Amino acid sequence: MVTLRSPTLQTVPFMYIRSIAIFDFIGLCLISLHFGLELVPKPSYSQMFYTTYVEECLINAFLVASVYCALLLTSERYLLITHPHKRRTTDPKYMAQMKIAILLLCCVVLHLPMAAQNKLRNNNGKWHKGNNIEFLCSEPVFTLYNYYKMSREFLRFLSIIIMVILNIIIARKLQITKKKRRLMILRPTTNPLNTKKTKTTTFHVRYSSQDHSTRTENSLMRSFTEKKLTALMVAICLIFMIGNLPQTFVMVLQNEARETNYEFQFIRNIANLFEVLNHCLNFYVFCMASSEYMRAFITKCMCLHGIFSHITWYKRSINFPENNK
Repeated sequence: MVTLRSPTLQTVPFMYIRSIAIFDFIGLCLISLHFGLELVPKPSYSQMFYTTYVEECLINAFLVASVYCALLLTSERYLLITHPHKRRTTDPKYMAQMKIAILLLCCVVLHLPMAAQNKLRNNNGKWHKGNNIEFLCSEPVFTLYNYYKMSREFLRFLSIIIMVILNIIIARKLQITKKKRRLMILRPTTNPLNTKKTKTTTFHVRYSSQDHSTRTENSLMRSFTEKKLTALMVAICLIFMIGNLPQTFVMVLQNEARETNYEFQFIRNIANLFEVLNHCLNFYVFCMASSEYMRAFITKCMCLHGIFSHITWYKRSINFPENNK
């Protein structure tokens, strides 16, 4: 959290990255709380009520919210790059905050029906969590709930696929734009003697005519088209595919009949491991994919700052700042 508050990571794209990290952190904390509550010898009614009806909804909502937040960032980049001249909002940071808040609310609402699959039971004065067989196994609830479950997981699967496709298109468009820019720079001028003068005049005319809104839009465009962000989004796509696709199929196939199936439970645990590992490794993947992210982390972590500030090749690779004498 301290790393994400670095001044160098305050652009609009990194607001989405920060939200992904926060959602991952909250989801992992809730998973840790789940295992901690299992150690309580005599759980109270309030604890078992939370475990039965609230826990699964919150954990899945926050973990999936990070996927949708990455998709939202990808969509914003795609629209900005494919429609660069479209008029933008005057306060992009506020709009990003509103979109992230609405996204999280939608994720919570989307996962609320998961509470219906469990029921709090009391056997011999001891509360425990059980399957809500009486409710879910009756028609038309059984059919409707299966449609809901498949639609929810299909939405997550589709989001990851769309995110991968859009990032491929974005990377291709940025590559074409970069190639065109190089050709324009290397293109010979008709009057070499006036080249320097023409460039200087054009530079002053162009920048003297820009107003505040134009500079804001240019800054927003630069923040969304940075090379480090492209590398970061590629890393996010890969890790989300590895972590979420197995879990998507498990959630669709999971039902009462497979609760005692050893092979299915083994695959389910492997899928759970991949999903949790995905959210645990996100921070380290961000650091490897983005030198800006890594620089902010090392700068905030004083023990590492002292070590890496003396490594020459590392300072050059991420433009590490020199220590103040």
